[in-house]
Amino acid sequence: VRRCGDQMGVLGRWEMLAWADQRLMLIVWLLASSATAVGVVYDAGSNWEVTSVLFGCATSFLSSILVALMSCMIIVCRAMTVMVDAYGCHIAGIPDLAEAKHDWNVLQAILRKTSATIEPCFVVLSGVAIVMVPSLLADFIALGSNPYAILPLVQRS
Repeated sequence: VRRCGDQMGVLGRWEMLAWADQRLMLIVWLLASSATAVGVVYDAGSNWEVTSVLFGCATSFLSSILVALMSCMIIVCRAMTVMVDAYGCHIAGIPDLAEAKHDWNVLQAILRKTSATIEPCFVVLSGVAIVMVPSLLADFIALGSNPYAILPLVQRS
């Protein structure tokens, strides 16, 4: 992907957008980890338990693994998007239809190979989402909380 992006002349744009995506994901992860830490401190109060600290550390560690996986996927997906955009701009300047067709076939082959490579990552993230939602609801119910309390638009009684 990197070699094709370099050949198309979009490597600089792709790197700039990828770094912006990485910074945004890092900020979101830091905010989520900070919220977890605040929740652990708030729940612990004056009597600290090892389990609550371990829960906070485990949550931050596991979420960092997911963020790393998502970051890799976003970098690859961003590269594919930039290459398709560059081809769309490049096609207007190609007078030869055979050359444009060849370039499209090469780009399409790269997109197909890249998509097949990151497909397992999407399966993993989908599986995590399927497991995460019921476990979150079970956690709320086990703690005696209202599961709808996490939704800002639901009026709390």
